[in-house]
Amino acid sequence: MTTCGEAVRTGLIFRADDSYRFLHDRVQEAAYSLIPMDLRAGAHLRIGLLLATHTPAEKRDEAIFEIVNQLNRGSHLITLCPPTASGSQT
Repeated sequence: MTTCGEAVRTGLIFRADDSYRFLHDRVQEAAYSLIPMDLRAGAHLRIGLLLATHTPAEKRDEAIFEIVNQLNRGSHLITLCPPTASGSQT
């Protein structure tokens, strides 16, 4: 059984349409507290990118706030032009 399947079976999360939701805010808070502080921004950025990539166009309007919220929480990790080895940008 998958990790999500086990969490569904035990009642910690439930499946709604094509996504999973925590049963209660406290469960979500407990899960979030397990992510080390220095890794949280990266997790938010990855979630935002995944949501932006995999949300169908017809559902994007209803998901846009969640997508942007996730991206914003990791936005300081985004670099548009990574520096070259010499420190100058081309």
